[in-house]
Amino acid sequence: KEDALAIVNGLVGHDFSVTEVEEKNIEQSPAAPFKTSTLQQEGNRKLHMSAKDTMRVAQSLYENGFITYMRTDSLTLSEEGIQAAREAALDLYGEEYVTARPRQYQTTSSSAQEAHEAIRPAGEHFRTPEQTGLTGRELELYTLIWKRTLASQMKNARKVSTSVVLKSNTEQGREVIFKTNGSRIEFPGFIRVYVEGKDDPDAALEDKEAPLPLLTVGQKLSNVAIEALSHCTKEPNRYTEASLVQTLEKLGIGRPSTYASIIDRLFEKDYVMRDKGNLVPTFIGFGVIQLLESYFSDRVDYEFTRDMEADLDKIAEGKLDELQYLKDFYEGEQGLEQQVKTNKMKINSKDVKKLVLPQLSEQSSIYLGPYGPYVKDSEGKFVSIPSDWTPSCVTDEMIASLCENGGKSQEAKLNAPEKIGQTAQGEPVLYCTGKFGDYWQIGDRAQTNDIRRFKVPKKYVGNRALDIDKVLKYFSLPLTIGKSESGEEITADIGKFGPYIKCGNDFRPIKDSDLLFDMTEDEARAIFSIPKEEAKKNSKSSSVKSAMSPIVDFGDYEGKNLAILHGRYGYYLRYGQENLRIAKEYVHNEEACKAMSKETAISFIK
Repeated sequence: KEDALAIVNGLVGHDFSVTEVEEKNIEQSPAAPFKTSTLQQEGNRKLHMSAKDTMRVAQSLYENGFITYMRTDSLTLSEEGIQAAREAALDLYGEEYVTARPRQYQTTSSSAQEAHEAIRPAGEHFRTPEQTGLTGRELELYTLIWKRTLASQMKNARKVSTSVVLKSNTEQGREVIFKTNGSRIEFPGFIRVYVEGKDDPDAALEDKEAPLPLLTVGQKLSNVAIEALSHCTKEPNRYTEASLVQTLEKLGIGRPSTYASIIDRLFEKDYVMRDKGNLVPTFIGFGVIQLLESYFSDRVDYEFTRDMEADLDKIAEGKLDELQYLKDFYEGEQGLEQQVKTNKMKINSKDVKKLVLPQLSEQSSIYLGPYGPYVKDSEGKFVSIPSDWTPSCVTDEMIASLCENGGKSQEAKLNAPEKIGQTAQGEPVLYCTGKFGDYWQIGDRAQTNDIRRFKVPKKYVGNRALDIDKVLKYFSLPLTIGKSESGEEITADIGKFGPYIKCGNDFRPIKDSDLLFDMTEDEARAIFSIPKEEAKKNSKSSSVKSAMSPIVDFGDYEGKNLAILHGRYGYYLRYGQENLRIAKEYVHNEEACKAMSKETAISFIK
């Protein structure tokens, strides 16, 4: 750091000269048409769909005649497919973008079973996405397949890579050399229609144009600004569904038709959890692998599935007897039956429950129990691990703090009830945080069973210094404002969709909860004097809304609108006039909701 800063300071006021300019022509070929694994990868990268959702949508497209069979290892297009792709590219982009000869791809995987052609739009002539009449996820996936197939028959992209070397001297006479690279696209070729996704953000930048100014050797450049930047080597990226499918294929584990079910099983058994699109192993996942690696290592060896596939191929070719193979596999000397019997005697349940994590000391050991992972404090009491902790993040310090706080994490400690005042009768008023958000509470559970609670309005969440008189006003709800001209009582309250006033069966939303306490009878009558339908129309162009706008609108499904909204207890589905619960991993996760497919939403309805 000191050396870098010395160079920066020594270069202040010193200009640079261009000593080298080198240009290289680069050609980039389009990716092959989709097979099952690459479709799942791109569906995850570009459309944020799980492998399971990708295959469900692809199945629907196939059944309705929009694409060819979607479970395939093959990269080969039929003559019909090649001709249709070339025809479509020619119509859309012109002759200069289509290759002189048809381009065909060869499958490189030795275990591939090429019973079908690559995944492509169906038919002798490809329908453009607009011509299909598709909507939602089906349209998005069809568009992806259509673009990739067209790109496979288009010309290579031509790029120019430029490398420039600059020199200067510091105040102390030290020669300093800087080098920079840029690129520009000479001819876009297939890039006009499709660019393959990348899991690594740095790698994704390679497909983007980053031109340098036109420079010549000997040219002088002014030193406008210079700074020293620190750089750290980053840890490897976690697996996403896309990169996991890619690795399974590379290792020969599973078949194209099983990738989605393998990943789905990981979630079903709670072996992994999602974190911003990444797959993070859980404590249960670590425990299961620890057991299998200790006692059944050959069954979780990466080559196990690949070797089995090779043996099954030999059976298919008549080189291996299938009955003998099954007997050896199950009843043989090293067969599964014998392994289970032998290891069952060796397995110590205490050892199996104890997780071995390299960053933790013996005193901080984590155990697996029927109610989840836990640790033991200094007195031998069991302390549960918080549900949001993962094996990679836990440290000795975190566990020591957890035990010290009686099983509550630092976050839980910060969210502990806090006294913010008291009533005229001397009852304590507490600010609390619970499972469904923040609330005010009158009374302490340790002193009385007469507890009253009120959910903190959104505008006051986190405000623990609010005037106590204002807080106590909310406990007076519902309150009576007056009567209508017909003599019906007008009341004010706060409900699921926010503050409102009510007269008989007529409910009217109010934009600010504080207005409820100062509203006069005349003001309330004026609101009810406006016809309800007219009031609703006006509310669309104003900030007075009884409910939030959808964060995801899936459009129509069987004649009713389907959307995701946020309410009192988190995110939920609105189907027509009906509110439906969604899986717990979505309820408080906005990113997961935004990535949810329409098919997943429909599955919750069913």
